[in-house]
Amino acid sequence: MAVFMDLKGTSQSTFQLGKGGPKLKNSAGVFEARNAADSSYVDLVAAILKAASDSIELNSDAAGAGADWKMTLARPAAGMTAAVSYTLPAAPVNGYILTTDGSGVLSWVAPASTANASSADSTSFLFSDASPISLFTLPANAIIDKIQVIIDTQFDDAATITVQGTTSSRTYALAVDSDLQGSARDVFEIHPGYEATVASDVLEATLTPGSSTQGAGRVVVYYVIPT
Repeated sequence: MAVFMDLKGTSQSTFQLGKGGPKLKNSAGVFEARNAADSSYVDLVAAILKAASDSIELNSDAAGAGADWKMTLARPAAGMTAAVSYTLPAAPVNGYILTTDGSGVLSWVAPASTANASSADSTSFLFSDASPISLFTLPANAIIDKIQVIIDTQFDDAATITVQGTTSSRTYALAVDSDLQGSARDVFEIHPGYEATVASDVLEATLTPGSSTQGAGRVVVYYVIPT
């Protein structure tokens, strides 16, 4: 009869392996490996150890206060198209960050410089150009540091140009700041110092040539991307 009862389940909440050996314990439905005295946990060593569901918890019995918190390693809920293996580097390197070769092999590399990235874009225009004139798309978070309007060929009337963002409707350079009726190689410089207010802002220049029958120039926009 005892054999059949054991198949249905033991009557005790613990099962000891050998005399004085570790105990396997049921603690409110949680499987535990305990020492012979049931006073502390013992190591569980296995050739293959699998965690249930999509995550592994470290310090799962954490108090959840002070410095005692659990850490969870989890796979993404979506986006995977194949199995992935990550191979950690052999030893840590102080101040370095992890990078991958695209196949899951991780290594330590020095972090990139934190200096601000600066760039400039230039667009040419003629007195006969139809407005608005497309410039370029301002990158996200970029700050326009300076706008230069350079006269290549003198305009023979009071022509003006305005630089504006089509997405944000922000005016970066007013027409009154850039009267193009000047001498060849004149440079009009504006320092708006505005940050892009949207993820990306398409810039355009509106040329008002007046009665000009000649004239040509360039718009150069200098911007920085804070890091």
